[in-house]
Amino acid sequence: MISKGIEAVLDEVIPVCTLPYANYVFVGRTALALQGIDVPVSDIDLATHKEGVFSFAQRFSKYALTPPCWSETQQIAGYFSQYMIQNVLVEVMGETRNKISGQLLPYNPIKNTLPVIFKGNQILTMQLEDQLITNLLLGRFDRAEILFRETQRRGCNKTYLESISSQIPLLADIIQTIINRCEP
Repeated sequence: MISKGIEAVLDEVIPVCTLPYANYVFVGRTALALQGIDVPVSDIDLATHKEGVFSFAQRFSKYALTPPCWSETQQIAGYFSQYMIQNVLVEVMGETRNKISGQLLPYNPIKNTLPVIFKGNQILTMQLEDQLITNLLLGRFDRAEILFRETQRRGCNKTYLESISSQIPLLADIIQTIINRCEP
């Protein structure tokens, strides 16, 4: 569910995200809500490439909490920055890669996007299948359960999941779990 506060910030951010050269993808709960899934949204998460992180930083520098920088944890690595726009946290991440056992995965979940229309603007959101993979890798099992319920309701793209599994064997177990739970 998108509150009036989140909606106001989306109105400010979307014009940048829809520029012809832009490559911004809404991820996390924002993406789910934009796809019509009833989840609470408390912040806005955007994924892009490295240049997109720095471009966003230039346009929204007056709201910056954390300037763009490379960051790496046990689970994820990439360029990250944070902004506070109208009391809403906006996190922008670029070239993020998840890890398994400390190994960076050659998996870019923002290549497979789902376009949605919000107030007459076509914006890109992260596909449900990629949201599931990411949340399972990050250990966000409560969020994954919401996504599993949605895949049971609308189905999932098994062909896409199987292609990821064949390309990145380290994800095979996670992807098989998703496929098994996609059934209604």
